[in-house]
Amino acid sequence: MSEVSVIIPCFNHGEFLQEAIDSVRSQTVPVREIIVVDDGSTDDATRSEIRRVRALEGVQVLEQENAGPSVARNRGIECATGEFIVSLDADDRLKPVFVEKLLPLIAGNPGVGIVYGQAYTFGEEAGLSSLPPYRFPDVLLDPCIYSTAIFRRADWVTVGGYREEMKSGWEDFEFWLSIIELGRSVEYLPEPVFDYRKHAVSRDGDFSGSRDRVLDTFEKIFRHHRELYSDNIRLLFEAHWERLEWRRRFCEPLEPQLGFLRAGELDLLSADSLVCEADKVTAVFALPDSAQEYSEFRLDPFHGPGRFTLLGVSVESSTGVLRTVDSQSISWLDHSFGTEEKTDDGVSLFFIGWDAHLRFRFQDSPGPKPLDRLHISYRVQRGAGIVPEFFSRLGEMEREFNAQVERLRGADLELLHVKNELHREMAARRHAQRNWGYRLTRPISRWLEGRKKRK
Repeated sequence: MSEVSVIIPCFNHGEFLQEAIDSVRSQTVPVREIIVVDDGSTDDATRSEIRRVRALEGVQVLEQENAGPSVARNRGIECATGEFIVSLDADDRLKPVFVEKLLPLIAGNPGVGIVYGQAYTFGEEAGLSSLPPYRFPDVLLDPCIYSTAIFRRADWVTVGGYREEMKSGWEDFEFWLSIIELGRSVEYLPEPVFDYRKHAVSRDGDFSGSRDRVLDTFEKIFRHHRELYSDNIRLLFEAHWERLEWRRRFCEPLEPQLGFLRAGELDLLSADSLVCEADKVTAVFALPDSAQEYSEFRLDPFHGPGRFTLLGVSVESSTGVLRTVDSQSISWLDHSFGTEEKTDDGVSLFFIGWDAHLRFRFQDSPGPKPLDRLHISYRVQRGAGIVPEFFSRLGEMEREFNAQVERLRGADLELLHVKNELHREMAARRHAQRNWGYRLTRPISRWLEGRKKRK
C-alpha cells in the first residue's frame, strides 16, 4: 500500500462518483485512503449517492456547506494521513497506472513538488489533452498543470493550502505557483494517466469563456505571487513582443503571386494589377511566352493565415478576348498546410501556415492561344479578425494528431501482444516436438494421414 491519499470533492456529481471511486480502487499500486468531501450538494440524487458511499469500506465521507472546491480540498487534506495527496474531481477517473507511474517520480526526490501527466478527454469531446508540458517561467502566463496531480501534504501545510478566496476558477493554478515558489521542481509524464470528463456546460468552461473573470483572477494571482512575477518580468515583455509579432504577421500586405514550373524550378510572377473591393480580390497576371507550354499553375493568394474562396478564373488572349473558365474544368491538385471546407461560394481553404498556396490545372485548353493574361477572383478573410479561429483550428489539428498517435500506439501494443502470443505458441510446439512420445507417434500419424489421402 502506498502513502497516497486521494481527495474527491463532490458537488452535484453523484452520478459519476462511483466511477471516480472505482478508478481509485483499481490502481495497480493501492492508495492509503479515499476521502470524499460533499461540498453541499443540492440535488437529491447526489445526496442519496453520498449516503450510499458512506457505507463503502475504505471510503471516508465528509460533508460541509457549499463553499467551493478550495475549501472542500482543504477539508479533505486536513483529515488525510498519507504523505502524498491526489485531488480527483468527482466526475473524472484515474487510469489504473496513475499511482504506479507518477509516485516514483516524487517519492524519494525531495526537490520535486508536483508530478502530473497527460489527460484523456471523454464525454462531449474525446482525445488526448492539448495542454503543453510544464516549462518555467512560461507557466506564469500559461497554466498547464492539471488539478489532478501528486504533491506532498507537507508542502500543502507550508503554503497554507488552497487559497479559499479563489472561487471563480484556477484555484489549482494558484496553489501550484505557491509550491513552485518553495523552490520545488515539477515533473511531467507524457502519457495519459487520468480521464477528464468534458461537459457541454461546466464551471471551467464558464470561467475560461469570461474575459473579465480570467483577467480578475490573473490579477489576484499576481498580487499573491508578486515577487515570483517580478523576478520573471522579462517573460511578460517577451509575451507582449510576441503578440506584436503575431499581429504584424497576420496583417502582412496582400501580394498575390502566380507560379509555374520551368526547367524544374518554380517561377513566381507578381500580379500585374490588383483590385480589392471589401473582401473580394481580383488579381491579373501578365503571362510570359514560356507560360504557354504549361497548364499547371501555383497560386499564392496572400501571405500568412487566412481563408481563401475561389470566385472565378478568366483567361485573356493576346487579342483582348476575355473568356471565363468553367469551374468544372479546373482541377485542384493540392494546397499548403490548412483545411478544406464547402461553402455557398464553392470550395474554401483555411490556410494555417504563412506560405499559403494552392496548385491547380486546366483539364482542357482554357481558351485560344497565345494567352496574354490570367484573371483570378477570390474572397479573402485575414488579419486580426481570424486570430481566434486560427488558434481554434490549430488546436483541433493538434488534438487530431495526438489522437492519431494514441491510436498508433495502441496498434503497436496490439501487434506486440500478437507477437508474444505467437512466440509462446512456437515455444510450446518446439517443446512438444522434443518429447519422446511425440517423436514415436508422429510417423504413425503421417501414415494414417497418407492412407486417408489415397482413399
